[in-house]
Amino acid sequence: MALVADPETLIHANVHAMQTVYEPIAEAITRIREQGDGNVTAHRRLSHPLS
Repeated sequence: MALVADPETLIHANVHAMQTVYEPIAEAITRIREQGDGNVTAHRRLSHPLS
């Protein structure tokens, strides 16, 4: 699970480093695929703005 911080970056909990980190989206998708977890299968947009 990750949240998009801007068009090129996401923020997520990194289990390996036990930290919350910012990571370029393209690099995250490549890393996930290369570590054997397959392709990203879904993305969701919040239907209501946060207030």
